[in-house]
Amino acid sequence: AEKYSFVTPLTSLLMELPDGSKSVMEATPVKQAPPLDKTELKKIVWLQKSLTDDKAAQVSVTLQDKSYNLALTPSDETFGKCVVNHMAGECRHFQKCALAIFEDDVSDFLPYKCDITGNFLGVCCPVHV
Repeated sequence: AEKYSFVTPLTSLLMELPDGSKSVMEATPVKQAPPLDKTELKKIVWLQKSLTDDKAAQVSVTLQDKSYNLALTPSDETFGKCVVNHMAGECRHFQKCALAIFEDDVSDFLPYKCDITGNFLGVCCPVHV
């Protein structure tokens, strides 16, 4: 039977094979997901060209050739349960759950996108955020 030696994040796995030889398996560090911190709309690069009217209640945003309304002063209302990246969430107006990971590239936002009645842009906001 194979025997295994104790492993920690700082050590390699030492495996003793049935013939008595030993084999070392190097640990491969797992890439940790970035934290899901909220940010301000003005920091989201791909939205900046749409955020020109500070007094508007909403602005139009185009994603993947489809136009959406982006509420600038939305309610705290939620619009149903959702799941994103194996995390439970609730669909909220984009403004209420603008995450830092959305800042540089719209493709980072797309897995989180959910639709809100009235063609509003929503985010599947993880419940722990």
